[in-house]
Amino acid sequence: MTSKCKVQCDGIPVFKRLSGGASYGKQFFISCSKWTSAQKFEHHYLSIPNNVDEDILRIAMDNSGRLPTAPTVNEMCALTVYPRIGKHLKTCPYMHIINGQIKSGRLVQCKCEAMMIIFTPVNPPPAAPHKALVIVRGPHNHPAHPKAKPSTSAQYLLGQAIDAAGSLGLTVNKLLNAPSTTLIYGGERVSTSSPADMNTRKVMDLINKKKEDGSSSGNGLGRYLGLVHHFTKEASLLPVDQYLHTTMAKNGFRLAITMHPQIVLLIHQVLSINIDFTFERVEGNIDGWEVASMSDRFKQCSSEDLDFLSLPRLIELTRTYFCEFVLRHENSRSITAICELSPGDYQVTDINPLKSACRYSIPCGFSVRVERAYSRRILRRIEVMLFDTIARVTGKPLKLAPFFPDAKCRIVMLDREVPQALGLGNFLVGYNDPEVSGINSRNPIQLLEYCLRTCSIHFERHIDELPRNIPRTVIMRLKSIMSLDAQHEIDAWHDFCAAQVHNDIKNWYAHKRANPWILPSVNKFLSAITNESWDITPNHSNLVETAHASRNAETSIGVGLLTAILQSQLRDNAKAAELLQIEQKGVMRKRWNGVGEREKLSAQRKVWRMRKSAIRTDQLTSFESLKAERSSSIEENKASVQREKIFQSEIKSLQDDMKLDTHRSDLQEQINILSREIDEEKDARRAWRLRQTEIDLELERFRKGPLAGVRISGRRPTGRPLEDETAIYIGVLEMLLISHQIL
Repeated sequence: MTSKCKVQCDGIPVFKRLSGGASYGKQFFISCSKWTSAQKFEHHYLSIPNNVDEDILRIAMDNSGRLPTAPTVNEMCALTVYPRIGKHLKTCPYMHIINGQIKSGRLVQCKCEAMMIIFTPVNPPPAAPHKALVIVRGPHNHPAHPKAKPSTSAQYLLGQAIDAAGSLGLTVNKLLNAPSTTLIYGGERVSTSSPADMNTRKVMDLINKKKEDGSSSGNGLGRYLGLVHHFTKEASLLPVDQYLHTTMAKNGFRLAITMHPQIVLLIHQVLSINIDFTFERVEGNIDGWEVASMSDRFKQCSSEDLDFLSLPRLIELTRTYFCEFVLRHENSRSITAICELSPGDYQVTDINPLKSACRYSIPCGFSVRVERAYSRRILRRIEVMLFDTIARVTGKPLKLAPFFPDAKCRIVMLDREVPQALGLGNFLVGYNDPEVSGINSRNPIQLLEYCLRTCSIHFERHIDELPRNIPRTVIMRLKSIMSLDAQHEIDAWHDFCAAQVHNDIKNWYAHKRANPWILPSVNKFLSAITNESWDITPNHSNLVETAHASRNAETSIGVGLLTAILQSQLRDNAKAAELLQIEQKGVMRKRWNGVGEREKLSAQRKVWRMRKSAIRTDQLTSFESLKAERSSSIEENKASVQREKIFQSEIKSLQDDMKLDTHRSDLQEQINILSREIDEEKDARRAWRLRQTEIDLELERFRKGPLAGVRISGRRPTGRPLEDETAIYIGVLEMLLISHQIL
């Protein structure tokens, strides 16, 4: 151990015994003699490698590096390095043992006698401006070193490959395996053309240099200052040519708004907009806030054959990036959620706002740390900036029904996040003009009921996340609020929830009572949205959810902020060009991809899921029935053995009585009856052993066959006995309807 401890000490390397016993076969570790558990980070220590013999190592340390035997290894060393490396490398990294003595080889400078003399003309003739006379004197005293420094031409060629692949998000492996790199290098590997580029660090250095050249702020891609520098260049463009429209940094909160000027025009023609958070796209504490929708604009008439072509496509209209926050439970995993709380420590109680703000059920008494949070004010500000940017880029404001009679967009779809909805409600207070809409309320909660819908899938998912010991019938009753269409039914549902004694259900229901906008956003009867608008708009946000997956597959996740924005810009540029081509040529990627076709396919998938679930439930029921039969039969088998022992004891007692009185024939009859009972018990156990073999084979068939990999224990109780049969019947009926194209 030649390195020094972090503190001033005169300790030496010594053996110390591991306090927790042997670890990977080693009883000791090596540390500074002044090392203690209280100062374990101030003094050096290291573990003994698996392939090192502790006994031989101890002998060598106790005898100043002398081994018990006297081998000689690497007596002469042929290591040579460049002068620039030898300037910093003082000792040889290889092992040297001379007659059993471990030695540390020291690098020494050996001056090379070779000399190269170059004569260049003072006044070179125009016909030969680059001629020179080279004279080499003396041989080298060392082998030729590899050409580890790329030549100028090799650097230029590699730079062309980087430009062709695009430095945005580029890694060494992506560059070396890119098809464009193969074309540029004529089918050769990069290291074959330039051996110096075998060193991937040098390739990465050039990639980073290209990245720095693309963002001349000096901080590299993904840095916020690089984003600001990029925004200054974008700000010089016209609004219709900009992609990055807003950057803001205030009180630790950073925000950037992007939207493609051609794609965002479609937002005025959609029936609904879906708004959702993304948490993995950008590295660090940066989240995304995306707006997407299904566009019907491309149902165009061809000028030649008058065929109507439909291209409803998922269009990501805008993106907003801002900081995330995390709820971190003590002794538990961290949970990313949306919560309108200030950063700090909270002790969860029944009346704590955290109970109604968090989308997860948190038991009372938990100590929770809110590290970062979104406030209603910030989210309202984001809504304002979003609508202002849309109006500035497209030249007209985004109109929502029913606040504007001529509005095309009917609803806003959210994922039931409390601050996001409240921020939208606060925005609607200033957005609503009573003289235009006829809505005189200035209550944010009431205004939400006119345009907000909550994703039904997210709503059901949070119910499904309740503990597994809650019966399925209760879960289905909680979900039934989405389909109730009469006041007395809704009152009965509230009575049912209020009567529940399970703490998790009480917390779930308290969350709905504390946020009265949630139930109207999932129930048509309670909502102020018109029946027509409710019926023609989706009830889930799967559109934007699937957009996350496809976008992440194309651009990866965990990238820098500026990298993410530039990648999205390239992707949106390609999408805008594709939409323009569709308008001009009339040929689409997916012709039958409209809402009707998607809903039909969704219905088919739902039916197959129902059938699969019913079949799986039937298989699980059979499996549990076999297990129950096996368990009960084992108990019965044990009882049979006990009965046989009692019968044998009674027979022995009767035989003893017969010895005392040989003339009693009734005793023999009783013995015969008991013997027959014993034979019946043996026959029953013999039959049980055969049945047990059959049950074990059937259980094994289930485990290796239809139930392979299925979680069998810990499932939610099934509930009504006719539930599975009903699901099968409904599934068959819907399949018949779909096959006749009634759905």
